[in-house]
Amino acid sequence: MTNSIVREKAMNLSVEVHRLVKNLPAEEVLEEMLIHSAADVAVKISQAESASTAEERIDLLVAARGKIAAVETQLSICVRVNFLEEAQIEAAVNLCAEVRKILDSELDEA
Repeated sequence: MTNSIVREKAMNLSVEVHRLVKNLPAEEVLEEMLIHSAADVAVKISQAESASTAEERIDLLVAARGKIAAVETQLSICVRVNFLEEAQIEAAVNLCAEVRKILDSELDEA
């Protein structure tokens, strides 16, 4: 099922973000934001799987897609302020793209 694939990729994104934030300066607010946003992607996808209506499922998938945008933006900020290098965030950015592509496909079919 596509949802289990996208959920697994979203969880991999969360793990990758946890790995990345270890490189951020101590007490950097972006650390908390990134961890929360990345985890929220997987949570929203899991909630969508158990949604009781099609409308609720769509809303949760749209919310997950929004969290992907947040993760990408936060990662870009980390690069711009020289906390991380482009090469360091490549795996996370690729996972974001993969998850977004699957979510877009799911939403197109809804």
